[in-house]
Amino acid sequence: MSGLAEWITAVGSVIAAGGVILLWRQADLLTKQIIADHERSRRENAINYLFEWSRGSLRGASLARRLAESLDENQTRDLANEKPLKLTIDKKSLLLGVLSKIPDGGLQEKDGQILLGESEVSDIRWQLVRYLNILESIFVAVRHNVADKDILIEQFGFLLSPREGYHLLKTFRHVLGTEGYPALSELEGELENRHIATRGKPAVDRDVRGR
Repeated sequence: MSGLAEWITAVGSVIAAGGVILLWRQADLLTKQIIADHERSRRENAINYLFEWSRGSLRGASLARRLAESLDENQTRDLANEKPLKLTIDKKSLLLGVLSKIPDGGLQEKDGQILLGESEVSDIRWQLVRYLNILESIFVAVRHNVADKDILIEQFGFLLSPREGYHLLKTFRHVLGTEGYPALSELEGELENRHIATRGKPAVDRDVRGR
């Protein structure tokens, strides 16, 4: 009987060990499935954000970004503080595309400069703030691991391009206060780190893509 008991005990131990292994494998498969589902969800979210961005991006806001990137620090401060601005005449075409409403009689020009009043400056500022707020909301999702970072950086990498004079509205953001855009500040560092690796690649046709 003692031999039978030992045999039964040994079989029971084997079955128990097999059960533990089976449970471990099931838990491992479940963990991998959860990770795979999360990764797929992050990629889907990134693509959905891009789709919504493409639907909601306005040509005026994109031109406003290009205009703001071309200003010096003092002009940028005046823009952020909604003070009257004097811009060179070569920026006229950009302004006509940016302003939601052209003043009666057209833009005021004097001595080769365009004079913008508080109303026009406020219009440009509002478009820039809206542009930044939309980007911040997208990259908050990246910052909190809800959307795929690589996909979104691949698509928005053009926002930082020293060769073309694009710096993610760095001066404008600093005047407004970078604490209001933590996700974009993080994106700025990420793009700066990646910039050297992508240097020399052909420029993306941003106008076609509504950027």
